[in-house]
Amino acid sequence: MRAGLLRLPPLIPAVPDRDLLRRFADARDEGAFAELVRRHGPMVLAVCRRVVSDSHLADDAFQATFVVLEPVGVALVERATRRELEAGEVARNRHQ
Repeated sequence: MRAGLLRLPPLIPAVPDRDLLRRFADARDEGAFAELVRRHGPMVLAVCRRVVSDSHLADDAFQATFVVLEPVGVALVERATRRELEAGEVARNRHQ
């Protein structure tokens, strides 16, 4: 099943990963999360299989990677948003 998911065409084409993370963080957009898995899943699974020789453990590691991504992704989006706001404030202050 996972191999089939990883070969699907883009669900959300031409949207940067950062925006997908933001959509997932802000609205729990499952389509955005699925697209991130589709884009990066093959690489993550390949690394898991290289590091762990047992295919079942590799699958578990693959799943764990994306389970961990949820709160980490939300935190990254929040941090990036704060930096963007701070950078905008600095730019506005320079032009005043």
